[in-house]
Amino acid sequence: GVLGGVPGAEGFNGWVVSMGKAQCTSGQAIQAFSFQMVLGFLKCMEYSLRNRSHEEYVEDLYDGILRRGADPEGFTYWANILNDQVYTREQILQSFVDSPEFQFRVQQVTSAGGIQ
Repeated sequence: GVLGGVPGAEGFNGWVVSMGKAQCTSGQAIQAFSFQMVLGFLKCMEYSLRNRSHEEYVEDLYDGILRRGADPEGFTYWANILNDQVYTREQILQSFVDSPEFQFRVQQVTSAGGIQ
């Protein structure tokens, strides 16, 4: 979702294995791994070359972290925070990963058990 394309099979499979290892550890490990993985995508050259506005960045977080489109109120809130330079992009990413909505998804993954 963050890079706006379909991953290659090798890269995708590598991420699945890494997530599976985190899944076997704890919800906190999944959360930390998710943050680091998405942060890596957001800091890579491919993402940088997309030259995303603050609004587009917020849309990318909704898609990549919450796996849904932004609700109007939430979108406006986060876009304004970025535009007003209240938080950095990395801090907003952390807020998405720490959100109750993402935590619910983490709990679902943790409940499913680990894959090795």
